[in-house]
Amino acid sequence: MRNKLFTVEEANAFLHFLEESLNIIQAKTRRVRTLDERVSVLSLVSESGASPENPDVLEYEEKKEELNRLVGEIDQEIKAILDRGCLIKDLKQGLIDFYWVREGEVVLLCWKKGEKEIGFWHTLEGGFAGRKALK
Repeated sequence: MRNKLFTVEEANAFLHFLEESLNIIQAKTRRVRTLDERVSVLSLVSESGASPENPDVLEYEEKKEELNRLVGEIDQEIKAILDRGCLIKDLKQGLIDFYWVREGEVVLLCWKKGEKEIGFWHTLEGGFAGRKALK
């Protein structure tokens, strides 16, 4: 999606969606990390020439398939956020920005997962460290 300009009200209307989406992404990312470690270990058995019927080889194939599915689901969640015109700054912290016009200048509304409403903004170059209160 092309860059979308938001009002504070429009951005606030997205927060419930974003909170849920980030929870999903973060939970699936944790599962991906766990699966990735297990797949790495099991790949040693699978790639050593073990029989396709070997329980470790079967588990490797199952975990690898789950890993690929989860990565695809995470990508879909991210795309859903981006398609709405939001900017993802940090998935781990849950930092999301929204383009906003303040006194004739395009800046970014800044939201962090857990905040009840949009309360901050920063310049395009400013980033999270340069957040300023809306009021």
